[in-house]
This record gives sequence, C-alpha cells and structure tokens, in this order.
Amino acid sequence: MRAYLRMVSGIDNAIGRFIKALEAKGLADNTIIVLWSDHGWKLGEYNGWGKMSNYEIDTRVPFIIATPGMKSAGQSTDTPVELLDIFPTICDLTGIRTPDFVQGTSLIPLLKNPSATPNRVAHSQYYRNHDGAEYMGYAMRTATHRFVEWREFGTGKVTARELYDHRQNHSETANVIDTAPEALVESLTSRLLKT
Repeated sequence: MRAYLRMVSGIDNAIGRFIKALEAKGLADNTIIVLWSDHGWKLGEYNGWGKMSNYEIDTRVPFIIATPGMKSAGQSTDTPVELLDIFPTICDLTGIRTPDFVQGTSLIPLLKNPSATPNRVAHSQYYRNHDGAEYMGYAMRTATHRFVEWREFGTGKVTARELYDHRQNHSETANVIDTAPEALVESLTSRLLKT
C-alpha cells in the first residue's frame, strides 16, 4: 500500500512540475490539460488487489479537464461520464469537427455548468470465468445507481443481476435487486439494452 500511495504522490508531484513548466514558458493560457486514469484499483477492499470488476472501486477514475478561459475552473461534478467522452470534448474545445465514427459525447455543457444534472450514464463490462463457465458482466452507472447484468458468454442468457443504490451505500455492499421497485429495474434494464 505504501508503494502504491508513494507512486500516486510521485505522479502528483510530476503534474505540478509540468504545470509550472507550462507557466514558466508562457504556455499555460494556451494549453488544454486532460488528466485521467484507465481504471480504479483495489488495495485489499472486497478481498481483492488490483483491478478488474464492474464495480465503482474499479471503474471510477481520476478525470480532470483544465482549459483556458473556462469560468467553472476548479469545480467538480458527480455526473457520470465516460472516458469515451474525452475525444469529442477535445474536438469541441479545439474547434475541430468530431468525426462521425467517434463514440462518446462532448462534455462542454457539463464543463460550462458542473452543477447541471444531465441524464447521463457510464458503462463498463468485465469478463468472468466461474467454474469453467464464461460470463460477461455489463454495468451501467447512473447518478444514483449501479446496475449489472451477468450474461452467459455464448448464449447471452442473463444469469444474474445486481443493483446498488448509491444514495444509501457508496461501497456497493448491498445488492438491492430483489427489493427495488420493479419499475426502476425495468427502466435500468431497458436503458442498459439500448447501448
């Protein structure tokens, strides 16, 4: 754990040196900075070490966009976004037309108003082999819930579902799928299948 935390401190220090160098060269007011990580990491939580799950601890990442002239600088949002949103956002910030094949959605509206609550979701998926059977877990994080469906790899048959209510429990330790309102589960299932 100490080595991991030391590495994080080292990266933080390197970012600080990078920003100071931009300022010293007079480039800070003409540079867009995007900082992100590709995945989260467990340090013993849930009896796991490393990454690889569909849960918040592995899918939530540091994600910072700093762009000159943005009046909302320094503000944060709890709105779910995806790393796929980086490319169209950079295109919009630089005035480059976003190619048609690009997935994701520009985050410019959210950058301009971090307190907005657009109906956005973030998706993830993770492969699991259990007792020789292969499954793909498809997850969707809304502003209030994480919904996961596990499907047989070959047939697509749903074998398990999970629902975590982030309004009550951010640690995703209580699967409420059996007690959740049916309308909520149906709505989440429909939205997950649209992706």
